[in-house]
Amino acid sequence: MRRPDRRAVGPPVGAAVDPVAARGKLCDEAVAGHSLDETFAHTKWAAMSLRWTYQHVICEYAQHNGHADLLRECVDGQREVP
Repeated sequence: MRRPDRRAVGPPVGAAVDPVAARGKLCDEAVAGHSLDETFAHTKWAAMSLRWTYQHVICEYAQHNGHADLLRECVDGQREVP
């Protein structure tokens, strides 16, 4: 079986990563000096802590990374990243 061509097609990875890193920096600045147990009000839900928010974001990233891995596996047939 011939291995798929892994040359990059499209914009460089930095084009996707840079905006995410910039938003991460803004988030770091927004929470600087706040405790993980500090709570805040949300317009849709009850009060939540910064700790809960971090946990939620980590879970969301993990779930979406899993989806991306399944898509990659469908494209190249590999069960693991080489």
